Amino acid sequence: MPLKVDFQRPEYADELPKWDLVDDCDSGQQSIKQETTDYLPKPNPTDLSPENDARYEAYLLRAVFANYCQRTITGLVGQVYSKEPTVKLPPILDQLIDNVDGTGLSLEQQSRKAVRSALKTGRGALLVDYPLTSGEVKKADAVSASIICYDPKSVINWRIEKVGNENKYTLIVIEESVTKVDPEDIFRTSMVKQWQVLELIEGVYTRSRWEKVKGVKGEMQFQVIEDSISIPRKGNGQTWDQIPFTFIGANNNDADIDQSPTYDLAVLNVGHYRNSADYEESVFVVGQPMYLISGLTQGWVDENFKEGFQVGSRRALMLPAGGSGAIMQPAANSLAFEAMSHKEQQMVRLGAKIVEASGVQRTATEAGMDEASENSVLSNVARNVSAAYEQALLWAWEYMESAAGNSDQIVYELNSDYEISALDPQLLAGVIQAWQSGALTESEMRKKLEKTNLAFEEFNDWREQLDDNPAGMPISN
Repeated sequence: MPLKVDFQRPEYADELPKWDLVDDCDSGQQSIKQETTDYLPKPNPTDLSPENDARYEAYLLRAVFANYCQRTITGLVGQVYSKEPTVKLPPILDQLIDNVDGTGLSLEQQSRKAVRSALKTGRGALLVDYPLTSGEVKKADAVSASIICYDPKSVINWRIEKVGNENKYTLIVIEESVTKVDPEDIFRTSMVKQWQVLELIEGVYTRSRWEKVKGVKGEMQFQVIEDSISIPRKGNGQTWDQIPFTFIGANNNDADIDQSPTYDLAVLNVGHYRNSADYEESVFVVGQPMYLISGLTQGWVDENFKEGFQVGSRRALMLPAGGSGAIMQPAANSLAFEAMSHKEQQMVRLGAKIVEASGVQRTATEAGMDEASENSVLSNVARNVSAAYEQALLWAWEYMESAAGNSDQIVYELNSDYEISALDPQLLAGVIQAWQSGALTESEMRKKLEKTNLAFEEFNDWREQLDDNPAGMPISN
């Protein structure tokens, strides 16, 4: 039976359409409109005439995709990086800060990509990559260890098995598009698919690359690329007893696929786009005023309107006795507009705060509930990305050093504590009063002010300045 290295796990295949939807929304209007009827069905799909096709082209052209999804994701990523990540690395890993994957991408830039991926799909993937070595690694050569961040759509298959007393990944299959140069024209390139296969074979980490080729009988089949099989080794020359790979999730970093935090928002965004198409269509078809003239005879029309007529400022429309004129202005199509407005409010509730009208007021309880819900998802994503990078950095250290590293010396922590809206005056007064009455300690009070960006000095620095100013006068910068 022929091998199928491109086999997709069922749960992956189930989630892929959802990821594609969020990806298209994140990419914007061009990607959405390229999918034509997938996102914007024809108003009359049974009419196969050229006229109906032309009408649909105009219908599609007038539709507006307001990208609330992308802006929300960008805003949430911005919240995570509103404070710089906490980074603590042994000196030998310092080179990864500015070049984490060998392409010049910094560690922070790549982690932003991972956070965005987890918000979009509830999924991410990191692999620590090593150059081939035949023995002990020299520290001068060890700088080429790198951390690769993969699009979750690339990881199509995986397997976990019991190895000794641990559950370990024994198979990871990554589908990649590789650029190949035309052998007859060095300026022409094409993209071909290859599959990177990471395996744990008899307890040893082994990797290989596969491609699809034409067999002897002309059928397409998969085969290993010559010289692609390799066995990465640690800094002391020993083989790896695990695949240095980790998933990133919205809930946790296990192999199970978590729900996309922004899928529901993307669904609403596409619904808003469809309502927009109907609204713009109605504006185009009946949005222009229509002139109504009554009491005319054909002779009057032929004599006075043979070149048409003009209306507007400083112009008069001459009519015969008994004639009358009026302008008919259709009422707005309120149904489509109301549907759009309703979806905007739903997106506000799902975390799309940037689409909220400035005039909309919410109670402190409503705002707190919104923030608690959003922060719980965002905090989980930030903590999971942090944990994944700490593990990946530890694996990179194991490659670079001759012995396993000490995890206490590696810290990569993203900001996971946010309160997006500042304190309202009443709550601020309550915090100060609670501190003054002793219900809150001084450090608790300062922590609350720091979380809402009303205070920015570190507590010890603020306390030192306060001690230097015993009169209690306001402290200036």
